[in-house]
Amino acid sequence: ARWGGTPTDETKPIKWVLVDFTATQSADERATYYLTDEGDNTQPRNPVSISRDGDSGEFTVSTGVAKYVISTSNFDLFKQVYVDNDRDGDADDPILKDDSGNGALVTANGDTYDSANGAIEEVEVELEGPVRSVIRVKGWHYSPSGDQKFLAYTPRLIFHANSSSVKVLYTVWNDL
Repeated sequence: ARWGGTPTDETKPIKWVLVDFTATQSADERATYYLTDEGDNTQPRNPVSISRDGDSGEFTVSTGVAKYVISTSNFDLFKQVYVDNDRDGDADDPILKDDSGNGALVTANGDTYDSANGAIEEVEVELEGPVRSVIRVKGWHYSPSGDQKFLAYTPRLIFHANSSSVKVLYTVWNDL
């Protein structure tokens, strides 16, 4: 961002910069990193890629070492997850396959509401980059019968290249 101008307005001074990179050192090492503009924008060995199935609408996110399938019909976090357990270079070994019922639960007055019980309102790729990608989902927690909604949710799923970890920022809000 720039002070008093748009991000592309080079006549204005830079206000802040978001730096996103993969660091490779062990926990007991110290490292110094420099922000330069030398034109060497090295891409990760396995950049994050996102694809969408035209028939089901499901999103598939590959990080190089893991693959995640995200349903667009109901939110149960991940429909399928694959990793490279056999070390053959392909994330094709299932650790979660065609599962449902893994939604987020909210309990109020003895009633339980589940994100997997209702339809997703929106799925959006907020950021698609080679190092980090973010998918945002919006919907509601529903009763087991699916006829009563309670508290909206907006999770952001953050994927990093060459990582099997996913950061989930799950926001619950009252929009009744």
